[in-house]
Amino acid sequence: MANITYPATRMAPVTDVLHGVSIVDPYRWLEDGTSAETTHWVAEQNALTREVLGALPVRAAIKARWLELAHAGSVGSPRMVGEHLYYLERAPEERQPRLMRRRHGTGDPELVLDPNADHEAGLVALDWYQPNPEGTRVAYGLSSNGDEWSTLYVRDMERGEALPVAIPRCRMSSVAWLPGAESFFYTRYPLVGTVPDGELPYHKRVYWHNLAAEDQEYRQDPEVFGAGRDRRHSPHVDITDDGRYLVITMMMGTQQNEIWWADLAQGLSAPTFQALFVNLEARFHVGITGHRLDVWTNWQAPNGRMLGVDLDEGPRGAEAAVELVPEHPRRALQHAVRWGDGDSRDGRWLLDYLEDASSRLVLRDEPGGSPKDVALPELGTISAMAVDKTSGQAFVGYESFAIRPGIWRVSREQGRIAPHMTVPEDSTAPPIAVTQEWTRSPDGTAVPLFIVQRADGTGAGPKPTVLSGYGGFNLSRTPTYSHDQRLWVEMGGVFAVATLRGGGEYGAEWHRAGMLEQKQHTFDDYLAAADHLVAQGHTDRRHLALWGRSNGGLLVGAALTQRPDVCRAVVCGVPLLDMVRYHRFLIADLWTAEYGSADDPAQFAYIYAYSPYHHVEPGTAYPAVLFYAAHGDSRVDPLHARKMAAAMQSATTSDLPILLRIEFQAGHGVGKPIPKQADEYADILSFLADQLELGGGA
Repeated sequence: MANITYPATRMAPVTDVLHGVSIVDPYRWLEDGTSAETTHWVAEQNALTREVLGALPVRAAIKARWLELAHAGSVGSPRMVGEHLYYLERAPEERQPRLMRRRHGTGDPELVLDPNADHEAGLVALDWYQPNPEGTRVAYGLSSNGDEWSTLYVRDMERGEALPVAIPRCRMSSVAWLPGAESFFYTRYPLVGTVPDGELPYHKRVYWHNLAAEDQEYRQDPEVFGAGRDRRHSPHVDITDDGRYLVITMMMGTQQNEIWWADLAQGLSAPTFQALFVNLEARFHVGITGHRLDVWTNWQAPNGRMLGVDLDEGPRGAEAAVELVPEHPRRALQHAVRWGDGDSRDGRWLLDYLEDASSRLVLRDEPGGSPKDVALPELGTISAMAVDKTSGQAFVGYESFAIRPGIWRVSREQGRIAPHMTVPEDSTAPPIAVTQEWTRSPDGTAVPLFIVQRADGTGAGPKPTVLSGYGGFNLSRTPTYSHDQRLWVEMGGVFAVATLRGGGEYGAEWHRAGMLEQKQHTFDDYLAAADHLVAQGHTDRRHLALWGRSNGGLLVGAALTQRPDVCRAVVCGVPLLDMVRYHRFLIADLWTAEYGSADDPAQFAYIYAYSPYHHVEPGTAYPAVLFYAAHGDSRVDPLHARKMAAAMQSATTSDLPILLRIEFQAGHGVGKPIPKQADEYADILSFLADQLELGGGA
């Protein structure tokens, strides 16, 4: 790939002075993704990337094998609503998952919704769904081209037809059905024209929609909660089993939220809300059993615990809540569901913990019983838990680095889980070996990492190795399956996943240690993991690559600008890179609680210190980099990838390529159809294989 001629990129420096610091931005014009000049420049960059990657001889075989893995189909996580177990399933050859259900989890499969039936191109995705408890109706959101700006629809399951409801602006909506399914509460964003354009991704509110009304005009739906709140706050609605109480979880960033409730006996269109958990620097998430709330929280419990609140008793706040499941000293509680045989008063719990970044499933008899671990097949991840209150059967979503996601049944008697609805494994695929190792960050913090490779691998010595990581937003990187990871290992490569501060693997303190003014810890942890892979002989610098997306794109961007010699190649997907201006675009102001804002002098100091775009140094020999982003991304603006690619193409002195791949009719990643995924991963994996000499490349 030597001697690449990059498209000409105009430099038009814009100088800002922030808090006394002069900042020159030579590529500010590339922020406008709609201009003719930017559109032409992106087309030239895409053409170069296609020319380079399309010429790689390994690409065709990689794409064919990725499609072979994908075409086996998929099974999503279980969700129990009323008497039905709901789950997403993608049949072989289909482009998008469809929604299925089974009565009591074991009945005959029943199709609920299939976006493939009416949208053959696969560009329309099912974003979310909420059935009513009786199973007679389901509200759901569809979006196009990966933009995630769902329109809310309602399907009548008894009549097998859609109702005349189409409510736009319902991105990541939640719906709470009232008994009888004649009306529901839901969340949506402001309609176009009701707020300034820059405010449209904010001001999420709760509304009430009455399906029994003669006029189904959603613009007349009364707003019932959210007025006067910070524009970044985001409500989620729940309702008690009898429809008596409406419960609002108000998200306020990644460290804090509030719980409010209202007695609907006083009216539906304008309920009076009372505070339950407010003004506490902690997170709360609600489960409902009858008229009681089962509340997960890290309030006074960094590893998480469960509190109980009875709404019939007029709850008085956090101090009056009853502790149901205490904090574990070593394990971080992720989910908890009651496991009773049709009686909500049964004290048994099914608990999902993380210990050293992998799941531990626990059955706890309460009160008085001792917790018992439920055996899992290997180091893996519990993605969800569902209990049928009638039969007492319990199901979990489970996967690992080697096992595809599926639904497994929990055997209380045998103390283990067994496959229930899963995708058949490929008997021809080579076995995978997974180990977990630890290294030390510069401040002495122990940093774990998983190392995945073929179990039948031959010999020691440096192997082509990809190091992945995330480290942000309290999200955990645990052992999960992906076709691209599986394929890389099949080809003889090593795939490593680092557990970084900023994630949620070790509870609230681990998250706080990698956010705001402590964000550099995340980058230090990641670079320490990279150094560990080299020091332990798994690989060397020439055969090491970094790969991250979204917040992980920021991670690898910081790593490659702070340590350009750390690796041979970098894949940087849908990234945040200009951290001085990130919060001005799309929904990114929501993330100032995680990163901070350059508008604040103190926060500007530490943000500017690591912002990757501002640390691209001319005359530096940078590794090979593939930036990929999407024109329709409604979360992270592709301007970050455009500006960073331009800066690095101008700055680098090495003959390694700096490539930019901008996809159209696609977004941040959710809802991307199988053919588009196949092309994306074929480009990424062939780029990595060529740069790291996997199979005789480069």
